[in-house]
Amino acid sequence: MSPYYRRHLPHIHPEGHPLFVTFNLANSIPLDVWFELKRQREQELQKAAPEQHYLIQKKFFGKYDEWLDRSEYGNRWLALANIAQIVADELHRMDGERY
Repeated sequence: MSPYYRRHLPHIHPEGHPLFVTFNLANSIPLDVWFELKRQREQELQKAAPEQHYLIQKKFFGKYDEWLDRSEYGNRWLALANIAQIVADELHRMDGERY
């Protein structure tokens, strides 16, 4: 696997180092906020030199994370013990298979 790839945010997988996983439900960030953050990020990336892209991505990761930390929007399924257990079990099941 490549040590770097891009989907919605950049992902770096340094060989031999631990990773963290962030979960959020589809409506955890209001859609208008999500689109605005995406627009701002893309605009900054277009104007910036390639060597600045990592810092811009990091900045916007923090902005998305701030919204997720608020836990004010959307369903709160992961607050239910039985649902959280299903997610935890699935994480353990995929250990060594997908990460």
